[in-house]
Formats: sequence, C-alpha cells, structure tokens
Amino acid sequence: MKNRLLINGLSNSFKTHKALSEKAFEQLDYAGLHWATAGNTNTVAILIKHISGHLKSRFSHFFELDGEQPSRNRKQELTNETNSIEELKQIWQDAWQSVFFELDNVSDSDLERTKILRGEAIMVADYIPRVLAHFCYHSGQIVYIAKQYLQDRWKPF
Repeated sequence: MKNRLLINGLSNSFKTHKALSEKAFEQLDYAGLHWATAGNTNTVAILIKHISGHLKSRFSHFFELDGEQPSRNRKQELTNETNSIEELKQIWQDAWQSVFFELDNVSDSDLERTKILRGEAIMVADYIPRVLAHFCYHSGQIVYIAKQYLQDRWKPF
C-alpha cells in the first residue's frame, strides 16, 4: 500500500507537469511552436518530439526492453522539422498513453524490481523519478519558450 502511494504521487507529478506543458504549448500557433529564442536552442516542437520519444522509449514494454530502445531516433527528435500542430499533439498523446498505462500497472513489488537503462540495472523506485526529473526540466523549457514568444499575449495559468 505504501508503495502504491508513491506510484500515485509520481503519476500525479507527471500529470501536473504534463498539464503545465500543454497549457503553454496550446497558447502557441504554428510559428510559435517552431520559434527558437536564440541560435541553436530548442523549439517547443523539438521539445514535444524529444519528450515524447524519451517517454515512449522509457515506458513502452517496461520490463521487457531496455529503457533506451533501439527504435528510438533521438537525432530525429532534435530536428526542427515542420511538424503540424496536429502531428505534434498526436506524438505527445501517444507517448503519454505509454506512461500512464505502465504507471497504472506498476505494482508495489515492482518498485523493488530492476529496470534496464542503457544496459545499466536501476531499481524501478529510482528509475521513475529519474524519468520524471528529465521531463520536468524540459517542461520548464516549454513554459519559458512559450512565455518568451508570446510576451504580453501570454496567459498565466
């Protein structure tokens, strides 16, 4: 039971930061999704693809495959292709289905199991917060970029 509370807390943190990211990128038009603050910085579109690829790789086939799956194309995630808003939203939602499916199905005893990430065995109790921290970092970037792009059109939430 205690572990289920931990899992629920982690799931709620994912949901909170997912909502923050969505509230930010939903304020953006096509140009805003592909806008960079300066130089070679990430755009919101790149971050959506990167986060989605990261989460899908980390949570799909959770106990069967390494968290860095061979099907993941990280280089592709980090290119500023001209993805449509609809494509980006679909990529995003597909990834989150994987996350919440696995979090809903992780049992108390699963937290003591190991998960492989890049060939390294990590306890699931450490693995999930690690993935969450990476996502939260990029979620903050999405909010920051959206605020910079929108300036006085930004709607706080």
